[in-house]
Amino acid sequence: IPSWNVEDDIGFPPAHAGLTVRWTEPYFWSAAIDTTDLADGLWRFDLELLRLDNGTFEVVEVPKEVFQISDYAPNSNDSIDAPDAYLNLVTTDNSKANNLQVLVRIDNNQCVADIQDVELGTELSGKCGFLHYTLGNENVKISFIASHENNFARFSFSTIKGNNTEAISPTINESGYVISSVGNYNLSGGIFSDNDIPVSQLIGDCPQAAFSERLHVIALATNGTDRIWQYDDHDNNAFALSNT
Repeated sequence: IPSWNVEDDIGFPPAHAGLTVRWTEPYFWSAAIDTTDLADGLWRFDLELLRLDNGTFEVVEVPKEVFQISDYAPNSNDSIDAPDAYLNLVTTDNSKANNLQVLVRIDNNQCVADIQDVELGTELSGKCGFLHYTLGNENVKISFIASHENNFARFSFSTIKGNNTEAISPTINESGYVISSVGNYNLSGGIFSDNDIPVSQLIGDCPQAAFSERLHVIALATNGTDRIWQYDDHDNNAFALSNT
């Protein structure tokens, strides 16, 4: 590593001299690891500085403030000294450290989103989407699968009626983590379901109505900087309630 003072760099704004170094400025050497080559699970990565001495690399003991982590509050762009719990301190001098230790959970599983057919009695909405009701106090069952192999995901489920100018009251839209029941949706056997939605609640003032359903399952995985949206999954469905 060349001898270099970051505050003397021509690309470093003078106004930042003496302030905490930010991850986004100036330029930093960086590296990436393809985690798809590693087994899913909890990994520990050690960042250490090495010196080549007669053909052998030796760990360099450095002042512990050399190792920095992002300041998640109030500004994740800023850096702070890594806490001692993150460091492998030199036993004979706790002001120095051998390396920075970071635990990283690797999980490259895809989310799953699947809206089930709506049920009314023994009738399923099916490919045509129509359900027939006689009385407004009949109950409709809405269900969906929102899952992730290790539950590292959230979901957002929404239903709209017609041109979406009239809300369904009370709302049957919900969002939450895939690990447990949310609102009126009970999680059992991997399926979220609400079995007791009155027809009258859905159709409101309409004698019959059509509905669209939207499910978005959102992965919690990140690449260290941004959320990995490619692991998300989506599904759409539609159904109609008719009294004829």
